Amino acid sequence: FLFRVKFWRIMPFTFKTNCDVMASNDFRESFEASSNKIPECWQVKQIAAGYGEGEDYGEEAIVVYEPKSTLEPGVVVDVAKHGNKVLMFKKSKKGTRTAIITQAMHMDQVGMYDVSFWMYRNSKETQVGTDLLSDDVRVLVNNTPDTIGAIELDYINSFYGHTPIVDGPGYYLYEYNIPLSGEVYFMIEAISEVGEADLFVDDIQVYPAPTCRKIKNIEMLPPTKNQ
Repeated sequence: FLFRVKFWRIMPFTFKTNCDVMASNDFRESFEASSNKIPECWQVKQIAAGYGEGEDYGEEAIVVYEPKSTLEPGVVVDVAKHGNKVLMFKKSKKGTRTAIITQAMHMDQVGMYDVSFWMYRNSKETQVGTDLLSDDVRVLVNNTPDTIGAIELDYINSFYGHTPIVDGPGYYLYEYNIPLSGEVYFMIEAISEVGEADLFVDDIQVYPAPTCRKIKNIEMLPPTKNQ
């Protein structure tokens, strides 16, 4: 008789148990937990791998970061807007796209909740052909934990002189109404256009939408002869 024996090597793996859908009005993440890890039940997904020079961190491209850092020439700033820690999107190869996806939140009605976060806008831009480019983020929501089919709430260039234009380097608050109901996932997708700068986001919060919103972008026009 001829016996054939096959040897199988068991490779280590990790898995997550199912996470409960959290009440959306309880959601605030400041990344101050002592573990310095991505919050439990959140996911990091590499949407596209990059090319050329630079690092490919895979799903390690998004981390909780603590130390102080020199983000602007000659100016040392605390990379966290509040507290000591911040979510960092590592600079990666050109073309890399990596998303952070929150735990599912329950929302009874469309438009019932807002989401906000602080993002550091830097002074990094690079000439590519005739274009000046920076590393950017997409702000997304979806009923599934995926960027495919997601609603894009905004597209933010990291360079302060690109859309949306702001006065200079620093943290700026971004707020949006969430146009979904049911189980909702909030996502920030980092896009490495040039791979020149780490990106920083802090204090992600979801809360009931205000019944009366602040007036924004008021334009003052000179009076006419009939006024």
